[in-house]
Amino acid sequence: MAIEELEKHFGTTAVGKGFINFDQLMEALEIQEREDMEGKKHRLIGTIFFDMGFMTLPQIEEVLVCIPLSAAPRWGETDYDADNEDLLITLEQNRKSSLA
Repeated sequence: MAIEELEKHFGTTAVGKGFINFDQLMEALEIQEREDMEGKKHRLIGTIFFDMGFMTLPQIEEVLVCIPLSAAPRWGETDYDADNEDLLITLEQNRKSSLA
């Protein structure tokens, strides 16, 4: 699955769960598109939701759980991994602390 399709799935799942509304999804997608066109580092849609205060880390994790593992890119398969490393590290630390 292409990263764009994964992000669409993430956004629609977040709306379906009531974590964000359609207008927030569209705002984040517009920001993502504008940043990409400006040549800035690509940010995953979940990162944008988090940075804007639309979603919490536990909500992002809940949405990610709904995405089939077979559809998600593996670490190192895309050039987006390094750009979103801080969020991924924070999610992993949050997951580990919730298991403790």
